[in-house]
Amino acid sequence: MKRFLYVSLALCVTIWLLGAPAVSANAPAQTGKVRVGILIAEPFVIRVTDHYAGYSIDYWEKLAGELGVTYEYVPLETSDAAVAAIENNSIDLLIGAIGMTAERERVFDLTHAYFTSGLQILTRPPHEQSFMDSFAPLIGTAVLRVLAVAFLFAVVMAHVIYFIERRHNPQFQQGYFEDIWEAFWYLLIIVATGEYGDKEARTPIKRIVTVAFWLMGVIFIAQFTATATSNLTVQQLNSGIQGPKDLPGKRVVTLEGSVAADFLTSRNIPFKAVPLIQEAYVLLETGEADAVVTQAPLLQYYASHAGSGRVEVVGPVFGHLPIGIALPPGSKLLEPLNIAILKFYEDGTYAEIKAKWFGDETK
Repeated sequence: MKRFLYVSLALCVTIWLLGAPAVSANAPAQTGKVRVGILIAEPFVIRVTDHYAGYSIDYWEKLAGELGVTYEYVPLETSDAAVAAIENNSIDLLIGAIGMTAERERVFDLTHAYFTSGLQILTRPPHEQSFMDSFAPLIGTAVLRVLAVAFLFAVVMAHVIYFIERRHNPQFQQGYFEDIWEAFWYLLIIVATGEYGDKEARTPIKRIVTVAFWLMGVIFIAQFTATATSNLTVQQLNSGIQGPKDLPGKRVVTLEGSVAADFLTSRNIPFKAVPLIQEAYVLLETGEADAVVTQAPLLQYYASHAGSGRVEVVGPVFGHLPIGIALPPGSKLLEPLNIAILKFYEDGTYAEIKAKWFGDETK
């Protein structure tokens, strides 16, 4: 009898174990809710007063309804915090502007793309040039340095003329300051015409002074012209950013660890990396940066909303960047999500959500 009881008990335990669901480190939290990590990236994820909105939010909520799961949002501040949350299984998936790359696929699982994006450039709009702005390159540091050196040489040369003329020329008998002013006039005549002020007195010393001072004047005029022209050229180059080819030499900002950062690195374009895109916008608007490079939808949304009138998106979209959902490796949610994403392409759900946030491309 005891043997029969033991066998029955063992059979019941075996049946219970076989029927119990497998426990996975990647399974949703014990509350039964899927922990959805979110990164603020307008218009994909937008923080509103008491809730979240955006393209990715709408898309996920459609997915949750399709899969029949409940969920809770877990806000994350930076990309590094998001990666850490996936690696330690404190979230079950991550949504936002998650660019899909081969390197990220090695770190965690990625679903099929639910949006296709690319990179673009954000700059400050060129301001209307005033009359005084046209002369700004002529008063730059380099130009002022040339003028300062030329003035010092002019003072020395005027004194040379003064000492030559002061004893016998009646025009140089008016006092020191008046005589130096007259000497400056003689110097101007030499530089402009190559003639000494007193054309009748052609002494050797005056001829030597005439040739030497004229040559020095030509040199300073040529230096001034070259420096001013260089400043004008630099100003013109700095004012025009229309695409990636214009970025070398500019102060570029992007998100650290982003696809845009990889793009800039691959093309040897120096850049400043910031943890939050809002910091990049501030650097651009305060004049500490010339361009922000990141995903096109983020820049387009900012330029038409919070940054309207202060910044503008320039040039075409470049690079192909699919956007997906990131999950811990081996997540059981990956396959159901992929099936639902493909279904949304087929039944029009994708087109409906995209039209809401980015406009209807069929119109």
